Amino acid sequence: MARRNMDTSKQLLLISKEDLQSVISDSVMQGFVAAIAKNAASQQVEAEGYLSRKEAAQFLHISLQTLNEKMRGGELVGYRFGARVLYKRADLEAALVATNRYEPLGKKRGPKPKQKAQA
Repeated sequence: MARRNMDTSKQLLLISKEDLQSVISDSVMQGFVAAIAKNAASQQVEAEGYLSRKEAAQFLHISLQTLNEKMRGGELVGYRFGARVLYKRADLEAALVATNRYEPLGKKRGPKPKQKAQA
């Protein structure tokens, strides 16, 4: 088996125990700060009344495909937050159209059938 010519030299650094603890502590602190910032941003999005795609579709009682079609057609506005698309609850409520066209089940719309003249 042919071996590629790779530089396999290694360096050994001497570091004091205190310096090592400081490096580890700083790295862990940076990780915590990043996680807290990400969580805070997520909570702010939720507090402002934004819904995920799935939540928006459930709110409107439509499928995800229909939600996408309505967004592409301009009926709904989506907001990008990182890799996610979010929808404002107020925008979804505004997209709902009020209707007074209630008809009991079993009744069909359209013109009434013409009655035949009796002879």
